Formats: sequence, structure tokens, C-alpha cells
Amino acid sequence: MPTANEEYRDAALRHQIGLRRYGSGLTKRVARLLEEADRELTAMLRERLQRFEGKPVDFTSKRWMALLEDIKAARAVAMKEYRQLSREELQTLGAMEGAREASLLGSAIPIEISFAAVAADQLRAIATSQPFQGRLLREWFQRLEAKDQAELKRVIQMGMVDGEPIDDIVRRVIGTRAKGYTDGVLSATRRDAQAIVRTAVNHVSNTARNYVWEANSDIITARIWSSTLDGRTSAICRARDGKGTPTPGNTLPEGILPLKPVNAKPPAHINCRSVMIGYIDGIGLVGKRPTVADTRTRRRREIDFRRMAKEQGRPIQEIRREWSDRVIGRVPADTTYQDFLSRQSASFQDEVLGQTKGRLFRSGGMRVDQFVDRNGNELTLDQLAQTRPEAFTAAGLNPDDY
Repeated sequence: MPTANEEYRDAALRHQIGLRRYGSGLTKRVARLLEEADRELTAMLRERLQRFEGKPVDFTSKRWMALLEDIKAARAVAMKEYRQLSREELQTLGAMEGAREASLLGSAIPIEISFAAVAADQLRAIATSQPFQGRLLREWFQRLEAKDQAELKRVIQMGMVDGEPIDDIVRRVIGTRAKGYTDGVLSATRRDAQAIVRTAVNHVSNTARNYVWEANSDIITARIWSSTLDGRTSAICRARDGKGTPTPGNTLPEGILPLKPVNAKPPAHINCRSVMIGYIDGIGLVGKRPTVADTRTRRRREIDFRRMAKEQGRPIQEIRREWSDRVIGRVPADTTYQDFLSRQSASFQDEVLGQTKGRLFRSGGMRVDQFVDRNGNELTLDQLAQTRPEAFTAAGLNPDDY
């Protein structure tokens, strides 16, 4: 029977899957919003650049300045919508993650317990008031907008100086069909915008959950770094995996190596997928909070502990610790995401991966890191059938059907 720490860890990792889905959905919404703005900008450029054909290039002229102002205005509208969507979603996420973490802990602990609450306003404020990777969210937005403006100006000037046709200048902006329009300035802006949101989702989630742990530091005595250990995990996250740091007023549990720096928390870098897991302290549950365990009241449990200590001639602290280790347990620090998903039910695997990919995972020998590309984008069945046909065959599937 799994201990409370094991149940909580699995629940937290399952929730992290849902969080990644949420982040993926939000980044797709961001991409669609910006793609619409990109089409409008492209149409405007084609029309406005015609006014420069056959005329000397003068980047101090009113005509050029007016073009820059129009580009700036068009991009400002798109970026405003992007900022508003991201900010509202992240603020809501902060409040939800705090409540969800308390629920996860409560479900895992075999004791009825009331957790100290964290104010919803404090959780909502994480998105705008707490920096990640050295910048506040608004500073990431400002940096993205400045880069977008500068790159648009640069590639347009470059094309005009070289005397390129309008279609060539536009291709510099939107990219080429041969490369799926991924090689233009606008596609770079979309990628950066999505990376900011994806990283912010991880930041808000980890920070909100950390607030809950700190408010309940008599029960959650430590935070343990858990990385997604696949082929795309960064060196810094591989190094931090399984290491921990105590919550305020506590010491690090035995057997957990210290995290360096001590206050480090995900995201460790842009597009970081790591997560912190709380460490439930059983002795804290026994001695510090009014609780109900099994069918016993706290008072009844303490009477039983004293009786057992007397009968066995042992210190009551030792009896409490045995109860704690049996019921609460310790976090298996060496568990990887691959290990975690492998021990879940087939229905859960199918829910995470999809039915066909679930079959490839169980019977085709595919690892979790093989279902995504280096940027974390999920590969389609068609792409997998082309690159890993042997997995389909091993799973009893015909790759030609995909």
C-alpha cells in the first residue's frame, strides 16, 4: 500500500501533466491571436511598400517614418491583446493552483486536517509581482515588443537597401513556405511569446504551491525538485533532480541531498518543465495539529502510542516515528517521469498520450521523450510512423495506416 508521500507525489505528477496541457492550450491561443495579427500586418506591408518602389531609399523621410509608426501601431494592438490574455489567465491560474495544492495534500494524507489558507489575492498577484528568470512578466512583455519592433525594422531596411522586390521583403517578415513559415521575424516573435507564457505557467504554479507549503510548514517541511528525466531535460535540471530545501523553520529530511542554491525553484530556464514536490512530515501530523486518524481521535492515538511505548519498553517518540514512516513514508527521490507513467493504469496512459500512443508506450517500446520534438511540441502519429515504424510494428500496428 503506498504511503501518503508516495500518493501525493503521484497525484502531483498527474496534476503536472494537466498543467502542461493547460500551458499547451494557452500557447496555442497565443499563437492563433498573433497569427491573425501577422496576416493583417503582412497585407499592410504589401500595400505600403508599393509606395517606395522606384523612389530613392531615404530612411529619414516622412514616408518611411509614417510606415514605422503604422507598423508600431499595428503591433501594439496585437501585443496588447497578447498581454491581456496572458495576464488574466495566469492570475486565475495562481488562485486555482493554491487551492488545488491544498486539495492534493488533503486527499493524500490519511488524516483529516485543515490547512492554513493563502489569500486568493496573494495567489493572483504572483503573475504580475513575482519575477521569473530575473524579470517580471511585464518586463518580459516589454522585451518581446522591443525585439519585435527592432527586427521588423531591420529586415525591412535590409531588403530595401538591397533593392529586393516586395515579395522578398515580405518573405523576410513572414518566412518561406518551404520552411513552414518558421524562418521569418514574425514566427520568431510567436515562438518567443509562447515560450514566455509556457515558462510563466510553470512559474505561477510552482510559486502558488510554495505559498501553500510555507503557510503549512509544520506539515510540509521541505520542497524537493523533480525534473522530467528524458532526452530533452537540461543539465541544470538533471543536476537538481531529487534535491531539496527546507520550508521556513525546518531542517532538510534525512536522506534528501541539499539543493544549491538553497532557494532555487523552477523554472530554471525558459521552457523549464521541472516541478517542486512538497514533503509531508508525519511527526508534524502526529504532534502539532488537531487531527483525526483512522477512526481514532488525536487523544486516542496518543494514548495508544503511550501504551505501546510502555509495553515495548521504547520511547514514545520512536513509536510516533514508526507510525509516521508507515503511514506518511518518504518521497522516492529517484522516481523519473518514465517510471511514474509506467506504473499508472492503461486508461490513464491513454488519457495522457492518446490511445494509439498509449499502445506504442506500452507495447512498442517508446519512451515518453520520444513523443515530442526538441522544442517540446507533440509529434503527430504520421510523424512517428515515419520516424519510428518499428515501434508501430512491435505494438501490432501498421505504420502505413498513419
